[in-house]
Amino acid sequence: MKNNRIKLVLFPLLLLTIFLIIIITPTVAGRNIKTVKPEKIIYEDKITTNGLILRDEIVLTNELEISEIDKFVNEGERVPKGYLIGRITDSNNGKQEIYSSSSGFISFTIDGYENIDVSSIKNANDYFFSNLFNYTDKSELPGIKIINSYIWHIVINVDSEIYDKYNENDKILIEIEDDINKVFKSKLVEKVKTPSYNLFLLENDKFIHEILNLRNIKINIITMQDEVYKIPKTSLTFKDGKQGVFVNEYYGVVGFRAVKLIDVAEDFAYVSCGNENGNIIIDEDTFKTIDIYSEIIINPESVEYGQITR
Repeated sequence: MKNNRIKLVLFPLLLLTIFLIIIITPTVAGRNIKTVKPEKIIYEDKITTNGLILRDEIVLTNELEISEIDKFVNEGERVPKGYLIGRITDSNNGKQEIYSSSSGFISFTIDGYENIDVSSIKNANDYFFSNLFNYTDKSELPGIKIINSYIWHIVINVDSEIYDKYNENDKILIEIEDDINKVFKSKLVEKVKTPSYNLFLLENDKFIHEILNLRNIKINIITMQDEVYKIPKTSLTFKDGKQGVFVNEYYGVVGFRAVKLIDVAEDFAYVSCGNENGNIIIDEDTFKTIDIYSEIIINPESVEYGQITR
């Protein structure tokens, strides 16, 4: 009898213990699940190349051996035609006053590229372009020149994929580095192909003051600029052959959201935000992807799909 009473007492306790284990274990496990919400950012895909700036430049001190310049205007100042810019002293100690031949912006740096214009680019050959881009061999000399137009051009050499991607009159989003860090749209006015070069001639009418004395610059062609989600690279996983992430659903269960990968860099992955409804298309099928409220599980190997987390 005594043993039966003990069994009657222990059996409910055993059932209660099992029940508590079932209830508590997912909660405890859920506490160890690390999650993070995605960060929405503007993602840019860039192609970096070197460019050469061409301006409408008139040298006012050609063939003069200059030993000294008395400057009557500031670098970059705009002057009208016939304006007294400065007085030069030549190697024979002779002095000559220099007046502007047209209206424009003043520069006191001569580098030997002033006579290259747009028409020179259109029908040039490999030899011409190899010298054109060999800017480091040119030395800057004292002198006076005038830039008589807001319009300026950049010559860039690109790979064949980029060359075929764009057509003349397209607007290309570019970024100039070299401490300027300007991003703007530039018009593609000419494409030139030679055996060794795939060249774009880009036309611009902004930031003339910032580039007055620049010749060789680094250019970033921004081929893509879009909103994406930035998530930890470790969160990527696969389910049923589809790439995605595990998420801690609001009702306390591990769910799966497919993602469309844009890029992976260092510790982060960049994925599509989807359409206006938050959907992406993979192999012609539509899937709901993550949103800014998704609790993405950082270490997907620590959970199982369908696991109760709370």
